Amino acid sequence: MRSPKLIHLMGILAMVLSPAWVTLSGLSSVRAQSQPGELLALNFPSAPRNLGGPRSTAGGGVRGNGNDSCIEGESPLTPLMPTHDIVKTVTPNPEFFMYVPKNSADSGEFVIVDGNGNDVYLSTFELSEAPGVVKVSLPANTGLEMGKVYDWQFSLICDPSDRQADVFVQGQIEPTELTEEMQTQLDQAQPLDQVQLYVDQSLWNEAVSLLAQFRNSNPTEWQGLLKYVGLENIASEPLPIQTIGTSQN
Repeated sequence: MRSPKLIHLMGILAMVLSPAWVTLSGLSSVRAQSQPGELLALNFPSAPRNLGGPRSTAGGGVRGNGNDSCIEGESPLTPLMPTHDIVKTVTPNPEFFMYVPKNSADSGEFVIVDGNGNDVYLSTFELSEAPGVVKVSLPANTGLEMGKVYDWQFSLICDPSDRQADVFVQGQIEPTELTEEMQTQLDQAQPLDQVQLYVDQSLWNEAVSLLAQFRNSNPTEWQGLLKYVGLENIASEPLPIQTIGTSQN
């Protein structure tokens, strides 16, 4: 079992920050008419000058002294979601997307911890040799409870005999109920309109998960969304090169 307090203390001491996270609630919804199944263009206005509080995505932290980092090159391990705020989700088994750079890690690990420090989900896995975006898909039986805050952590295990050498990213997520009004809007909306609705409600996991499905057919929209939130350096990376979490250990 892992203590959430311990996880976050390590993060505060070791986490290296990457580009600033931008609040997305200012995006306007797309109202154009379309045929069923047609993808509409997302509207990405200029980023506001006042970015508000300390919202950011996080590059990989390293426990201990960080002398044994297994990242090769300058690109950090990066989650495609905020890590300095509690992220809301309307899905009991949400998906997580991580950019995994070229590395020499022995394996990877993804863990979700509840408020009592218990592992709700734990998966260890082999990593692809190629850099790219990895999708962590939680099994249906994970059953995160609505209204509870969970800690998550994605780690590259550089040295199995010394977990202090792990490279990791971490954050918090809280499942929440989808309102009837929001559900009605989603039911009546086309795919990219749905992405816009998720973005307007700060439901980042749902927005990324849905837009990722259309990344190959609508690469401009995917790249535009990541660039808007300061992740232009990974906007063109392969997605997904690997899907993790089809079974629970």
